[in-house]
Amino acid sequence: MGWVSLRYMLPKLLCVGLKPGMSKAQNVVAMTVGQILRCPGGEITVENRPVAIIVLIGQTKQEPELTDEAIVKVVGHFKEFQGRKSLMAITFRICASYNELTCHMLEVMYTPLKLKQIQMKDLEKSGISHQAEGALPNSIIAPLMDRGSTAGGFTPNQQRVHAIIANSSDEMGIHKDDIVRQCQGIINKREIESILQMMTSEGHIFSTVDDDTFKSTDA
Repeated sequence: MGWVSLRYMLPKLLCVGLKPGMSKAQNVVAMTVGQILRCPGGEITVENRPVAIIVLIGQTKQEPELTDEAIVKVVGHFKEFQGRKSLMAITFRICASYNELTCHMLEVMYTPLKLKQIQMKDLEKSGISHQAEGALPNSIIAPLMDRGSTAGGFTPNQQRVHAIIANSSDEMGIHKDDIVRQCQGIINKREIESILQMMTSEGHIFSTVDDDTFKSTDA
Protein backbone atom coordinates (compact mmCIF):
# COMPACT_ATOMS: atom_id res chain seq x y z
CA MET A 1 0.00 0.00 0.00
CA GLY A 2 0.98 3.65 -0.28
CA TRP A 3 0.68 4.58 3.37
CA VAL A 4 2.72 3.43 6.35
CA SER A 5 3.89 5.08 9.55
CA LEU A 6 6.25 7.85 8.43
CA ARG A 7 7.62 7.95 11.97
CA TYR A 8 9.66 4.85 11.18
CA MET A 9 10.15 5.23 7.44
CA LEU A 10 11.22 8.87 7.00
CA PRO A 11 14.70 8.51 8.58
CA LYS A 12 15.53 5.94 5.88
CA LEU A 13 14.34 8.30 3.13
CA LEU A 14 16.00 11.58 4.13
CA CYS A 15 19.45 10.74 2.74
CA VAL A 16 19.56 8.70 -0.45
CA GLY A 17 22.75 8.21 -2.49
CA LEU A 18 23.13 9.75 -5.93
CA LYS A 19 25.36 8.47 -8.71
CA PRO A 20 27.65 11.10 -10.27
CA GLY A 21 26.33 12.65 -13.45
CA MET A 22 22.66 11.89 -12.88
CA SER A 23 20.57 14.79 -14.13
CA LYS A 24 17.63 16.19 -12.20
CA ALA A 25 14.29 15.32 -13.77
CA GLN A 26 11.62 18.01 -13.62
CA ASN A 27 8.48 16.08 -12.74
CA VAL A 28 6.00 15.33 -9.97
CA VAL A 29 5.38 11.59 -9.55
CA ALA A 30 3.17 9.63 -7.15
CA MET A 31 5.09 6.85 -5.39
CA THR A 32 4.87 4.61 -2.35
CA VAL A 33 7.41 4.28 0.44
CA GLY A 34 7.99 0.70 -0.68
CA GLN A 35 8.87 1.82 -4.21
CA ILE A 36 11.45 4.26 -2.86
CA LEU A 37 13.08 1.70 -0.58
CA ARG A 38 13.25 -0.84 -3.43
CA CYS A 39 15.05 1.54 -5.81
CA PRO A 40 18.40 -0.11 -6.65
CA GLY A 41 21.64 1.63 -5.74
CA GLY A 42 19.88 4.36 -3.82
CA GLU A 43 18.55 6.00 -7.00
CA ILE A 44 14.99 7.29 -6.92
CA THR A 45 13.67 6.08 -10.28
CA VAL A 46 10.54 4.82 -12.03
CA GLU A 47 11.20 2.48 -14.94
CA ASN A 48 14.90 3.46 -14.82
CA ARG A 49 14.12 7.18 -15.11
CA PRO A 50 15.20 9.59 -12.31
CA VAL A 51 12.52 11.31 -10.26
CA ALA A 52 12.94 14.78 -8.74
CA ILE A 53 9.70 15.44 -6.85
CA ILE A 54 7.48 12.75 -5.36
CA VAL A 55 4.08 12.67 -3.71
CA LEU A 56 3.57 10.33 -0.75
CA ILE A 57 0.45 9.52 1.23
CA GLY A 58 1.14 8.17 4.71
CA GLN A 59 0.34 8.20 8.40
CA THR A 60 2.13 10.51 10.80
CA LYS A 61 2.50 10.58 14.58
CA GLN A 62 5.08 13.34 14.79
CA GLU A 63 3.17 16.53 13.94
CA PRO A 64 1.35 17.81 17.08
CA GLU A 65 -1.30 19.64 15.05
CA LEU A 66 -2.38 16.32 13.54
CA THR A 67 -4.23 13.52 15.26
CA ASP A 68 -2.69 10.07 15.55
CA GLU A 69 -3.20 7.80 12.54
CA ALA A 70 -4.14 10.77 10.32
CA ILE A 71 -3.63 10.14 6.61
CA VAL A 72 -1.63 12.97 5.06
CA LYS A 73 -0.47 13.92 1.57
CA VAL A 74 3.22 14.88 1.35
CA VAL A 75 4.91 16.65 -1.56
CA GLY A 76 8.69 16.26 -1.42
CA HIS A 77 11.63 17.47 -3.46
CA PHE A 78 14.95 15.67 -3.92
CA LYS A 79 18.06 17.86 -3.94
CA GLU A 80 21.71 16.95 -4.43
CA PHE A 81 24.24 18.07 -1.82
CA GLN A 82 27.85 16.82 -1.66
CA GLY A 83 27.07 13.85 -3.87
CA ARG A 84 24.00 12.77 -1.93
CA LYS A 85 20.28 13.28 -2.35
CA SER A 86 18.03 14.50 0.43
CA LEU A 87 14.25 14.41 0.61
CA MET A 88 12.84 17.80 1.58
CA ALA A 89 9.17 17.85 2.56
CA ILE A 90 7.75 20.92 0.82
CA THR A 91 4.13 20.67 1.92
CA PHE A 92 1.85 18.21 3.63
CA ARG A 93 -1.81 18.25 4.56
CA ILE A 94 -4.49 15.96 5.91
CA CYS A 95 -6.35 14.05 3.21
CA ALA A 96 -9.98 15.12 3.02
CA SER A 97 -11.20 11.58 2.30
CA TYR A 98 -10.07 8.10 1.34
CA ASN A 99 -10.76 9.08 -2.27
CA GLU A 100 -7.40 10.89 -2.24
CA LEU A 101 -5.65 7.67 -1.23
CA THR A 102 -7.43 5.81 -4.03
CA CYS A 103 -6.44 8.49 -6.55
CA HIS A 104 -2.84 8.38 -5.32
CA MET A 105 -2.62 4.63 -5.80
CA LEU A 106 -4.06 5.00 -9.31
CA GLU A 107 -1.28 7.49 -10.10
CA VAL A 108 1.32 5.09 -8.67
CA MET A 109 0.09 2.38 -11.06
CA TYR A 110 -0.39 4.76 -14.00
CA THR A 111 3.18 6.13 -14.13
CA PRO A 112 5.11 2.88 -14.88
CA LEU A 113 2.39 1.71 -17.28
CA LYS A 114 2.58 4.99 -19.18
CA LEU A 115 6.36 4.74 -19.36
CA LYS A 116 6.19 1.20 -20.71
CA GLN A 117 3.74 2.39 -23.36
CA ILE A 118 6.13 5.18 -24.38
CA GLN A 119 9.08 2.77 -24.51
CA MET A 120 7.13 0.35 -26.72
CA LYS A 121 6.27 3.17 -29.13
CA ASP A 122 9.92 4.21 -29.19
CA LEU A 123 10.94 0.68 -30.15
CA GLU A 124 8.30 0.56 -32.87
CA LYS A 125 9.70 3.77 -34.33
CA SER A 126 13.23 2.32 -34.33
CA GLY A 127 14.74 4.68 -31.84
CA ILE A 128 12.97 7.87 -32.93
CA SER A 129 12.28 10.00 -29.85
CA HIS A 130 8.69 10.16 -28.64
CA GLN A 131 7.06 12.53 -26.19
CA ALA A 132 10.23 14.40 -25.20
CA GLU A 133 12.29 11.19 -25.19
CA GLY A 134 9.94 9.43 -22.82
CA ALA A 135 9.79 12.12 -20.16
CA LEU A 136 7.74 11.31 -17.10
CA PRO A 137 4.19 12.65 -17.16
CA ASN A 138 3.65 15.42 -14.62
CA SER A 139 0.56 13.73 -13.21
CA ILE A 140 -2.25 11.37 -14.14
CA ILE A 141 -4.16 14.35 -15.56
CA ALA A 142 -1.21 15.64 -17.61
CA PRO A 143 -2.70 14.53 -20.96
CA LEU A 144 -5.70 16.75 -20.24
CA MET A 145 -3.44 19.81 -19.87
CA ASP A 146 -1.63 19.57 -23.18
CA ARG A 147 -3.91 21.98 -25.04
CA GLY A 148 -2.37 25.45 -24.99
CA SER A 149 0.55 24.35 -22.84
CA THR A 150 4.21 25.12 -23.40
CA ALA A 151 7.47 23.42 -22.50
CA GLY A 152 7.28 21.93 -19.02
CA GLY A 153 3.49 21.54 -19.22
CA PHE A 154 2.80 25.21 -18.34
CA THR A 155 0.49 27.56 -20.20
CA PRO A 156 2.03 30.95 -21.09
CA ASN A 157 0.45 32.58 -18.03
CA GLN A 158 1.61 29.78 -15.74
CA GLN A 159 5.09 30.02 -17.21
CA ARG A 160 5.16 33.80 -16.58
CA VAL A 161 4.14 33.42 -12.92
CA HIS A 162 6.63 30.60 -12.35
CA ALA A 163 9.43 32.65 -13.93
CA ILE A 164 8.67 35.61 -11.64
CA ILE A 165 8.89 33.36 -8.58
CA ALA A 166 11.99 31.51 -9.77
CA ASN A 167 13.83 34.75 -10.60
CA SER A 168 13.15 36.37 -7.23
CA SER A 169 16.42 37.19 -5.44
CA ASP A 170 14.83 37.39 -1.99
CA GLU A 171 15.81 34.40 0.15
CA MET A 172 12.33 34.38 1.68
CA GLY A 173 10.65 34.29 -1.73
CA ILE A 174 8.20 36.71 -3.35
CA HIS A 175 4.80 37.86 -2.04
CA LYS A 176 1.62 37.28 -4.01
CA ASP A 177 0.96 41.05 -4.20
CA ASP A 178 4.33 41.57 -5.91
CA ILE A 179 3.46 38.89 -8.46
CA VAL A 180 0.11 40.59 -9.11
CA ARG A 181 1.86 43.94 -9.65
CA GLN A 182 4.36 42.44 -12.10
CA CYS A 183 1.52 40.80 -14.04
CA GLN A 184 -0.74 43.87 -14.02
CA GLY A 185 -2.59 44.22 -17.30
CA ILE A 186 -1.55 40.71 -18.38
CA ILE A 187 -3.01 38.27 -15.83
CA ASN A 188 -5.82 39.11 -13.40
CA LYS A 189 -5.52 38.45 -9.67
CA ARG A 190 -8.02 35.59 -9.60
CA GLU A 191 -6.13 33.66 -12.27
CA ILE A 192 -2.82 34.30 -10.48
CA GLU A 193 -4.28 32.86 -7.26
CA SER A 194 -5.48 29.81 -9.19
CA ILE A 195 -2.03 29.37 -10.76
CA LEU A 196 -0.32 29.65 -7.36
CA GLN A 197 -2.65 27.03 -5.90
CA MET A 198 -1.99 24.64 -8.80
CA MET A 199 1.79 25.09 -8.66
CA THR A 200 1.82 24.58 -4.89
CA SER A 201 -0.23 21.38 -5.08
CA GLU A 202 1.98 20.05 -7.91
CA GLY A 203 5.20 20.84 -6.02
CA HIS A 204 6.59 23.51 -8.36
CA ILE A 205 6.56 26.18 -5.63
CA PHE A 206 6.10 26.29 -1.85
CA SER A 207 5.12 28.91 0.73
CA THR A 208 7.78 30.28 3.10
CA VAL A 209 7.22 32.94 5.80
CA ASP A 210 3.44 32.99 5.26
CA ASP A 211 0.76 31.52 3.01
CA ASP A 212 1.17 34.30 0.44
CA THR A 213 4.96 34.27 0.02
CA PHE A 214 6.35 31.73 -2.43
CA LYS A 215 9.65 30.27 -3.56
CA SER A 216 10.38 27.94 -6.48
CA THR A 217 11.48 24.38 -5.75
CA ASP A 218 14.07 24.81 -8.51
CA ALA A 219 15.80 27.66 -6.69
